[in-house]
Amino acid sequence: MIKFSSTEVFKRLRQLEGVSTNKELANRLGVNEKTLSGWQTKNTIPLDTLLEFANRYEASVDWLLTGESKGTELDEMEQLLLNNYKQLDPIQKLQLLNASQGNIVESVVQNVGNGSHIANLAGGSIHITK
Repeated sequence: MIKFSSTEVFKRLRQLEGVSTNKELANRLGVNEKTLSGWQTKNTIPLDTLLEFANRYEASVDWLLTGESKGTELDEMEQLLLNNYKQLDPIQKLQLLNASQGNIVESVVQNVGNGSHIANLAGGSIHITK
């Protein structure tokens, strides 16, 4: 039997939000700090609230409750990148996408310069000959 710990749930939520205190977490979640503190003291979280958090962070309820997931898990760096990405406005997201594709193109140019042949990059056919 798995033992539920609201303290551990809040720890995972702080990780998802990239904050270190419950006060910061309460602000980010849009709940009163006393409400969050009450949940922690009573070792309870309302089911609708838990489901809302899971949906907001695209996290499994299993992972929020137990720290374990049956699906694909992101490592710490991937989760940090995803959290940072979610906080960007749409223009910044496009700029980041363009920058990351620029790095791919730069890598392709370097590989071609070294004599490599590249094809079908990012869903498109690119044929580069030296």
